[in-house]
Amino acid sequence: MKKSYVSLILLTLVVGQVFVACDEPVKPTPPDPEKVEISLNPLSYVAEYNLGADGKFVSGHQLEDQYYFSLEQAKNAKKPEGYHLPTIEELGVILAAEEMGWDYPKVHTTKGEKVTILGNTLEYKGEYLSGEDNQLYAIRFINDANSNLYRTAYRYNIKPEDGNGILEVTARHIGNDAAVDLQAVMAKGFFDKAEGRDVVTRIFPLAGSAMGKTGSFNDVKDDLLEAGEAGAWRSTTLEGEDAYYLYIGGYGASSTNFDNVMDGLTIRLIKDNK
Repeated sequence: MKKSYVSLILLTLVVGQVFVACDEPVKPTPPDPEKVEISLNPLSYVAEYNLGADGKFVSGHQLEDQYYFSLEQAKNAKKPEGYHLPTIEELGVILAAEEMGWDYPKVHTTKGEKVTILGNTLEYKGEYLSGEDNQLYAIRFINDANSNLYRTAYRYNIKPEDGNGILEVTARHIGNDAAVDLQAVMAKGFFDKAEGRDVVTRIFPLAGSAMGKTGSFNDVKDDLLEAGEAGAWRSTTLEGEDAYYLYIGGYGASSTNFDNVMDGLTIRLIKDNK
């Protein structure tokens, strides 16, 4: 088992710099101490909590903490400074667009994950391997054209329990370190926080969705679908008169779904790219 892990934590980048796929690999610009330092771990740009009705983040991950928005309400809602309502490509920093199961497939490779990171949209390759106890491991954002700048290991741990199910996502940036493969990612302690590691964890409550209803949990609880068993997070990306959303359930997840813009879904904001 390889035990040498090197993780590039922070790289100082020019704000708004674009890395684009082309025939010849594009090398990242060397750090400039005069510029703003940013994390290269894509999960770090996801807010830690869902959005509440008062323009602030909710206080926890329990069902009773959540608020459910229509698309129009989500667009008009006051939001914490530095955050915005995401496109479906921005929600791709959480998980792949195509359906992923927590215990299947055992080994799977994606080749066209269209994801937006810091305002730049590229297609990335991803490698996935299911573990045990509802866990899925992945190496994501593989793209030789940008020297694997955002290449990151992910661990998904679904916990559909006690009527307050959650998905725990932990990500560790690994960059272009060829020594890290899926077997290394599954090793005990790989995602432990330690000096020199850029490790981020986000919790996603499986708060269900409300058909044609919006408001607080108490307002919509009688109309909720899959509360405690699955969750749905809105995006601004339209499909006809419907809108795409991120779905997370007890058996798997995907972001290829779309629904009526009047239904009440939860909101997870993304940090602005500036």
